[in-house]
Amino acid sequence: MIDIISKIETIKYSVFKKEQQVNKIRELEELLENPFVDQDDIKIIKNRILELQNESSNDLVRGINKLKQFRLNSNKTSHIDDEVQFIYPNLIEVGKTIMFFGESGIGKTLFILAFANYALINKNIKSVISLDFDNGLKSLKKRKYDELAEKWGEGVFDYIIGSEIVQEMEPLNVLKELILDGENNRDKMIIIDSGSHFVYDGTKNERQRLKEFIDIVRMLKTQGATPIICHHSHRVRDGQIADYHGSFEWKRDLDYQFLITKNEDTNTWLFHVKKDRDNLVESKAFKYDEENILPIEVSFEESNFTKKELIFIKEIQEILKDFKEKINQTELLKESKAFRQSLGLGEKRSIKWLHLFAEKGMWCYEKVSTQNNSIFYWLNNKVKNQQNLPKYDFKDK
Repeated sequence: MIDIISKIETIKYSVFKKEQQVNKIRELEELLENPFVDQDDIKIIKNRILELQNESSNDLVRGINKLKQFRLNSNKTSHIDDEVQFIYPNLIEVGKTIMFFGESGIGKTLFILAFANYALINKNIKSVISLDFDNGLKSLKKRKYDELAEKWGEGVFDYIIGSEIVQEMEPLNVLKELILDGENNRDKMIIIDSGSHFVYDGTKNERQRLKEFIDIVRMLKTQGATPIICHHSHRVRDGQIADYHGSFEWKRDLDYQFLITKNEDTNTWLFHVKKDRDNLVESKAFKYDEENILPIEVSFEESNFTKKELIFIKEIQEILKDFKEKINQTELLKESKAFRQSLGLGEKRSIKWLHLFAEKGMWCYEKVSTQNNSIFYWLNNKVKNQQNLPKYDFKDK
């Protein structure tokens, strides 16, 4: 009895699939009669009708034989370039879906546009489309994005003003319009700013809208585009680690995800890797070239230091350079007493920092058992020859 029911369900499913195909073909044939369909549209519709008709004729083939048409082979991968291409080295890979998230006003748009400008200058990407639903005209003018649009020209750098376009269509439909460009989306950087505008519309239909949004982004990636999603982080209390706003669905289909933070002491922006599907990217830090709208890469490690820590490191390095030979901890604390006091650093905290920054490669240290376990510090040649850390006067601390 169970076997008969199973066979009937199989028959029902088969009939349902055929009805679906027939209905699709009928709808497309009716669309051909629409007076607003041009010649290019007719060609696309007829090709799709032929595909559906061929699928219908293949319905007689079943099981694994039907699935073999989807089998992986070298012909399907022959067009793929083995060399990894980057919009920005070791940060933004071409043809991948990437999310940058952070607090509101942290600088997401600022740097994504700087990376876009960098990529166009270095010919790492063919063109850029920015869908900006976050920023007003005043901000765009202040950041000179209007000049950037004029510099690169239409078709190379298209900055779409969200506040204007929403008068005619909702954000999701804007993305659907881009899908119609098909293969022309290859090597195109598409900036979605911000993702929440495409999903959250004040209704309870957010889950369905997010699914639709992700499907559209996936199609753009399949067409060869590089979708860049700017997104907000949720509010966090002091000491907590920020995460993106929303459910896991946002993250599931991403290739890469970065959290953006800012070190106010060093005026640098830090890009922390949160997801790295292909293990090809790394956390980076940047300053911003406002005049040229470009990122200036700086040391990620040094950008994590506070101003007080940077002063401490620089002054200790200067003392170690002056001594040239190894110096024991007691003598180093004595030599550094004046500037440490100006920073408000006691001996206990200073010793902790001496060990901590030695572990980070700012200088070397060792405990010598033959000299009553005294600790000695010195600079190796690599540190001696490295570029100076940012300079800060004590009066600025």
